[in-house]
Amino acid sequence: MGSKVLIIDDDAALLRLMSMAFTAAGYQTLAADNGRAGIRMAGTHKPDLVVTDIVMPDIEGIGCIRAIKQG
Repeated sequence: MGSKVLIIDDDAALLRLMSMAFTAAGYQTLAADNGRAGIRMAGTHKPDLVVTDIVMPDIEGIGCIRAIKQG
């Protein structure tokens, strides 16, 4: 399998769609339905790429990116 992509989005349908698209393109995908879960998954799985929604209820995408970069 190819590079790991972590997708963080609170919209379940969009999360599934993006995950299917990246998988079809040969990437190993990880999916998180909120910012906190995404940050935890990034620390555990060390993805090569993170794709995140910007506006989410718990931690917004920019906050996720900052936390992942610091971690």
